[in-house]
Amino acid sequence: MPPEPDEYAQGQWFKVTLDGDPLKEEAHFREVTGLDVYIDTLEIQEGGVNTGAHKRPGPTRFSHIVLKRGVTKSKAFFKWVFDAANRDVKRMGGKISLCKRDGTPVIEWTFEKGWPCRYEGPRIDAESGQLAVETIEIAHEGLKMQPGGGGGAGQNG
Repeated sequence: MPPEPDEYAQGQWFKVTLDGDPLKEEAHFREVTGLDVYIDTLEIQEGGVNTGAHKRPGPTRFSHIVLKRGVTKSKAFFKWVFDAANRDVKRMGGKISLCKRDGTPVIEWTFEKGWPCRYEGPRIDAESGQLAVETIEIAHEGLKMQPGGGGGAGQNG
């Protein structure tokens, strides 16, 4: 039996929820990038071993999360971004959910200690009645992934 179209997240969108107090807001985006984890490689030369270096895991680094083509009715979400631009940076955790067309989460990523480090304005449409957000970039200090709907144990990376 062939899989349902949404099983592979066709027609997907992303819901972003911030956990910070007093902000428990969400926004919706069509594109998310930067859900990356890098582990630096340390090379260690051993005296007398001429065949190559030993490789060991080094520090873990996380890419900035980039949210594109978003829409939100939340003025608080927008205020969080512009407060940071005015040096009032509030670090917050958050969750990014890849959702099916019906809103059911397929997979979720949580980030820790995030703050908006870049904003790019939208193309304005006076008829939409919503606050359009073109691009927000979030710096953060940790990323976990888990199956949608909050089920299962979180997986690092």
